[in-house]
Amino acid sequence: MRLSPMVLARINAAQQTLDVAMYNNNRSDLTNAVKAAHNRGVRVRYVAALDASNTALNPLPAFPVIFGNSEAIMHDKFLVIDADLPDNAWVMSGSLNWTNQNINNDFNNT
Repeated sequence: MRLSPMVLARINAAQQTLDVAMYNNNRSDLTNAVKAAHNRGVRVRYVAALDASNTALNPLPAFPVIFGNSEAIMHDKFLVIDADLPDNAWVMSGSLNWTNQNINNDFNNT
């Protein structure tokens, strides 16, 4: 299964929490899945880089987004789903940003 459908399926299955830290994000499909999770009652916490391209977060979503700071780079890339549910908890980390280029063309680790 390609990465994006797998991540979408995991986000769509979230029951309690989604914790996202993503440096760049231009993927409306992934962001829309996070928005849908928020709308169905999943607690979403999202951290993004202040000076990076995060076009998928415009306009700002209803869930809180904390943007890094101007003095240090927020270069994290991870997703934690349902951390307090041992049978459902899932973690994604690596060098992959949620961008078309990173997902489809670049050699990233996830």
